[in-house]
Amino acid sequence: MNEIPTSAKPAVSAAWLRGFTRALPIVMGYIPIGFAYGVLAQQAGLSLLNTLAMSTLVYAGSSQLIAAGLFAAAAPALSIVATTFIVNLRHMLFSAALSPYLKGWRKWELAVFAYELTDESFALHSVEFPRGASSKIEAGALNLTAQVSWIFGTWLGAVVGGRIDDVRPLALDYTLPAMFIVLLVMQIKRRLEIIIAILTGILAAALTLSGMGQWSVILATLVGATAGVALEQASGTRAKKKEAARKQTARREASRRRATREHAAQTRAAQKRAAHEPTAQRLIADEQAAQNLARRSEHAPADPKVGETISGPTA
Repeated sequence: MNEIPTSAKPAVSAAWLRGFTRALPIVMGYIPIGFAYGVLAQQAGLSLLNTLAMSTLVYAGSSQLIAAGLFAAAAPALSIVATTFIVNLRHMLFSAALSPYLKGWRKWELAVFAYELTDESFALHSVEFPRGASSKIEAGALNLTAQVSWIFGTWLGAVVGGRIDDVRPLALDYTLPAMFIVLLVMQIKRRLEIIIAILTGILAAALTLSGMGQWSVILATLVGATAGVALEQASGTRAKKKEAARKQTARREASRRRATREHAAQTRAAQKRAAHEPTAQRLIADEQAAQNLARRSEHAPADPKVGETISGPTA
């Protein structure tokens, strides 16, 4: 394996730290939920090794909780597998949504990333990947931190599971919805996203009450995502039209201001010419009058009375 250059080690360490920090909201939810699963798994008769193996290999919170209940009910293995498969079908949507941002990844990197992808980590990745703010190392650090916290919570629950008869008084069953609410609030930035979140939640609740079971989440997600895309495109089209109208108005205003400036410049130039024209015209007229007077003086005949007066009468 190639060694990381010394100059790149600080950047790698910083990426690991960012991934760990971003995973802290998930850790705060995974430890108590993993604890609840560990307790339920112990009560269902699973050994400590099997309980930890499921959190390590399966790593699907809701599926593990459902599987623990099915184990406790002595359900057939095929039923457990089919149920967990249906519950985890939503991961197809997660991977499909993130696949455009993973085109440069190698196959083993994709396999590791998909193996550790969960609802909560997807919620964080779907925010960072479109902005290009998450690297491979940071994404891997986030996923690894989340899974380690899940395994740790599972271990705690499995160790003390024999001493707890019922986890419901501890309100651990509310931890998962609370964590999803926090992650949802972290993603919502616009009014459209609030509308889609509310409508999708109402639809999921309605489908659940109608008896759809685990399919309610998948169907509500599909409907909500489709509606979100349609509204986003419609909103984008309206925004583009508004932007085009704004640019056209700005061009018209700029053209009007330019025409106003040109007209003002022309008016000032005309005023300057008008101010100088009377003086020039007077000078030309005076010069022409002097020239006309000189010409008349040259061609005018001599007055005889003037000569008589000077010489006087002769004898």
